[in-house]
Amino acid sequence: GLWNVPADTPMTLAFGPGLVVEARARWSHENRVGVQFAAAVDLDTLIGKGDGARPAAPRPAIGRAA
Repeated sequence: GLWNVPADTPMTLAFGPGLVVEARARWSHENRVGVQFAAAVDLDTLIGKGDGARPAAPRPAIGRAA
């Protein structure tokens, strides 16, 4: 996750092959970041609806030790 991301930080979000979106951080709290996309986003494309594609399976949690 990301911590303490300053507001207006530019970022590139990759949702999968060919699904890259430019965005800016709007807020950050603990390990969560709110983003504003640079352009409209088609959510059905991002999650794989409407084209017969399925969304990627969630990755298993990774245990970490300090």
